[in-house]
Formats: sequence, structure tokens, C-alpha cells
Amino acid sequence: MRLCIVLGCLALAGTPLSADPATLINTLADRPVFNVVNDGVTMSRSLAPGNRIAVPAGFFSGLGEKRVPLTAGSTYYLARFGALPGLYRLGSNQVIILNQSGRAVPLAFDGPGASAVLAAGNLAIGALANGALHVSWNDGEGNGLSADLTQAGVYRLVLGSPDGLGRTVSLVRWD
Repeated sequence: MRLCIVLGCLALAGTPLSADPATLINTLADRPVFNVVNDGVTMSRSLAPGNRIAVPAGFFSGLGEKRVPLTAGSTYYLARFGALPGLYRLGSNQVIILNQSGRAVPLAFDGPGASAVLAAGNLAIGALANGALHVSWNDGEGNGLSADLTQAGVYRLVLGSPDGLGRTVSLVRWD
């Protein structure tokens, strides 16, 4: 094991961490096992539902996918659209909202027909139009809330409240 004090990184010998790894998010209900190959070294990993990890740029294999390139600095997510799960790359103007509140949350994006009740554990995908995406949701106590998202990336609906009792659904950026 080596410690890079100047660069502030910790790495196992033979598996250098790039300065800008890829991010992998699991939106599936199960914990899949997959491989990431970087510089000829194969790492087997698994990822719990609703979590994320940084992986070195390289190649992803798993969920029926073979040697999918992972680009440094990009965000990828494991999701199920239709019958089979797969690996998807988040576009540069896309937003993913993960419902990690444990409740079904009414959610709407600006635009016709872009509203639904988002079940706990599910996700919604939107795109920034003209540099922003307007999102509105119900906080769980009958109040309508909204936000203008100006950055692409991953956001989460989480349960919390000022009094610490966890009654209010908030939208937070997952950075």
C-alpha cells in the first residue's frame, strides 16, 4: 500500500487512482456484482441499493454488459428500464432525482405531462433546458415546494425536518 501525501491519495499498489475517477450509482433494488478493469487489473465489486462509489476509469463488465468503457469524471448509474438492468451514462445536461425519502412523493418537472408520484426507491430523469430545470414536489406535510436546478447531476429526495423528527421531504444535491 502506498500513501501519496503530495497528491492526497491512497491507493493499493498496482491499482493507481486516477485524479478524476468515474462515479457509479446503484438505483436497483438489489446488490449486483460487477467487474471494473483498469490497467489490466480486474476488481470485483458490489454496490448496495441507493449508494454510489468512485471507480477508476477503465472497463465495466456485469449485468449482461461486457467491457463498457468508463470515462474519468463521468457519472454512470445502474438502472432497470424494462425487463433487464443495465449501465447508463448520465448526460452532461441531465438530472437524476433519487427518491430516498422512504415515501411516495408527487414530483413534477416543467413541461406537459412531466409529473407523477415517485415511489420510494425509484428515480426520475430530467434535462436542463435553457440552463435550468424547474422541479416541484410535495414535502409530505401538504406543502408544495419547488426548486430551479441549474446544475446537471444527481439529486436526492430525503426525509428530514428542522426539529429532527424526519417529517419533511427535501431535495438536496448529492455532491
